[in-house]
Amino acid sequence: MRILFTTHPVIGHFHPLVPLAQACVDAGHQVAFATGGDLQQAVEHAGFQWFQAGYPSLHAVPPVNPPVHEVDQRAWILANMYAGQLASAMLPDLLAIGYQWQPDLIVRNSFEYSGCIAAEACTIPHVSFEVSFFANANRDPSLLGLAVQKLCQQFNLECAEGYALLYRYAHLSCFAEPYQLPHVALPPTTLRFRPTLYRETRSTSERIILPSDRPTIYVTLGTIYGYNLHIFETILHAFQTEPYHLVMSIGQQHDPMVFGVQPAHITIVRYLPQWQILPHCDAVICHGGFSSLVGALSHGLPVIIIPLGADQPDHAQRCAELGVGIALDSQQLTPLVIQQTLRELIQNPCYRAKAQALQATMEAYPPISTAVPFLEQLVASNLGD
Repeated sequence: MRILFTTHPVIGHFHPLVPLAQACVDAGHQVAFATGGDLQQAVEHAGFQWFQAGYPSLHAVPPVNPPVHEVDQRAWILANMYAGQLASAMLPDLLAIGYQWQPDLIVRNSFEYSGCIAAEACTIPHVSFEVSFFANANRDPSLLGLAVQKLCQQFNLECAEGYALLYRYAHLSCFAEPYQLPHVALPPTTLRFRPTLYRETRSTSERIILPSDRPTIYVTLGTIYGYNLHIFETILHAFQTEPYHLVMSIGQQHDPMVFGVQPAHITIVRYLPQWQILPHCDAVICHGGFSSLVGALSHGLPVIIIPLGADQPDHAQRCAELGVGIALDSQQLTPLVIQQTLRELIQNPCYRAKAQALQATMEAYPPISTAVPFLEQLVASNLGD
């Protein structure tokens, strides 16, 4: 069967989808990704066919600002930007791809709302794949439902269901049930799977030698927030005399030499795949992005989270509530604060124990490859109707 994955041109939304896409390819199915041009190289490097869909880059999206009186501004942005601007720009391309490439199924990331509408127009099933808290993609179901209906009307498509359409067939989650926000019910079509990191291999990734005489701490601000050089600098100052080995990934846009010569226990790289470094770590310092957090927690590692935007404050709060990490305010960040927080995280065994308990919960779920027979059955049932 042919499976079309839809996502915004953000590497952090693409990577979580890759293990499922690869499992589909391994099962003999044809997979393509529809997204903006910023992701073309990443998609093709991963071995998939790429279709242009929507804005080429998120930087090309005209800014939208919620009214100052709006109570839940993030819900407004979801409805008006993600289910509005982004979806309306992407839907015509998805409809064209649907009619020309003729997929049997569409899998969308949970913040991409046009994929399910395109699937309905093509009379094929569609599946949502969670790339953040379910609540963050569904902060106000009624407002989101109205946005979906408006989008359908804009393209003369029938849509009486609104919000219910989004999860009609299935919602796939790699978040452990205890990690989900307790006050939010997931759709009855939800299926849980073990989180799997994208085992990316790039010629630009670097090989490092890790010492065994001291704990290793991995630092990353993900693929979007790496421009915060002052945070990297603060962390570096904190580690100058600490008894840890620091491995800091700063992103392709920076030269490690911008930070000057570092002592032997500090390693700075542009890029390092998580699956290579995390098995050798004792803790992670990150911004609270999806891939960074899922990677750390699926390895049973406690975290220090410095949220910088988007849904990261929610992840920071949840990790603190579960006792698997400590949240820090980026505006109050100092080397001393980092030193004191890291000592607490490493020396207090409760954080590691709770992170390992969450890891055990994740590992009890079936592997993502078991989702493929389910997707095959969805398509078979649709063809039989």
